[in-house]
Amino acid sequence: NILITGGAGYIGSATSYLLLKKKIKPIIIDKLIYKKDNIIPKKSIFFKSNISNLILIKKIIQKYNIKSVIHFAAYKDVEESILKPKKYYNNNYFITKKFIDCCKESGVNHFIFSSSAAVYGNLKKNKKVIENSHLKPISIYGLTKKKIEEYLNKISDKNFKFFSLRYFNVLGA
Repeated sequence: NILITGGAGYIGSATSYLLLKKKIKPIIIDKLIYKKDNIIPKKSIFFKSNISNLILIKKIIQKYNIKSVIHFAAYKDVEESILKPKKYYNNNYFITKKFIDCCKESGVNHFIFSSSAAVYGNLKKNKKVIENSHLKPISIYGLTKKKIEEYLNKISDKNFKFFSLRYFNVLGA
């Protein structure tokens, strides 16, 4: 079993379908704020909630023996993050940080974080980017993703390992 946050969105649901094909049961938690994008696999286990509900998170981790989490849940609009920085900082940083702590304290061993290429900021045309490229986000959205990556790096250890996925453009059917 793998806990998928934001599993009703495009990337989260696509990942859940892939896991089901591999005979891995996705346990999905999503508060359904992007209603038009909801494509929850019928064979998954679904909870409609925010990741800030740490009591529920602990129960899910314990009941389904969750050792791995893929965290897609976040506000995702770069422009909106500039207009509403507190909204993004609260959800994408503070709530996510508490969720990560809850996962680690509850015995999760592997954490995959859905980050963003927004952590790199404005790139010069045709400039190649590698993982070690300088991080200089220009939006609150990018900054919150960078800060969570830094936090995960700080708290990771032999019992709690993580990696981040920095998407540039997500396209699909």
